[in-house]
Amino acid sequence: MGMATFKGKHNQLKSKVLMLLYQEQEHWYSARVMHEILGCDLHSLRTHLKRWHDWRRVKRRHNGFEFEYSIGVKGREWFERWQYDMPIDEYLAEIRAWQAVENSY
Repeated sequence: MGMATFKGKHNQLKSKVLMLLYQEQEHWYSARVMHEILGCDLHSLRTHLKRWHDWRRVKRRHNGFEFEYSIGVKGREWFERWQYDMPIDEYLAEIRAWQAVENSY
C-alpha cells in the first residue's frame, strides 16, 4: 500500500472522524454531532459515513431518530497504522478554531 499524504479532503475528513472515534471508542456520535465537533461539511460527512460503514471502518446503529457511529475494526486498524503520519496537531488546531467560532455565536 502506498503512503497516505493527507493533503486531499477525503483523507483529512476520514482522519478527523476516525481520530474522534478512536479517542472515544465506547461513545457513539451522530453525523450532526460530529459536524458540530469537527467543523466538517455535513453532507460530505453523511455520504462518507455510509461508505465507511460499508467498508467496516465505522459501526452504525439507529437510535430511533438518527444513525449514530462508532469506530469499527477496519477504522481502528487504519487509524493505528497512519496516526503517526497524520498532521494531528494541525487537525486539532483546525477543530479548536472551528469550535471557537461556533461558541462565539
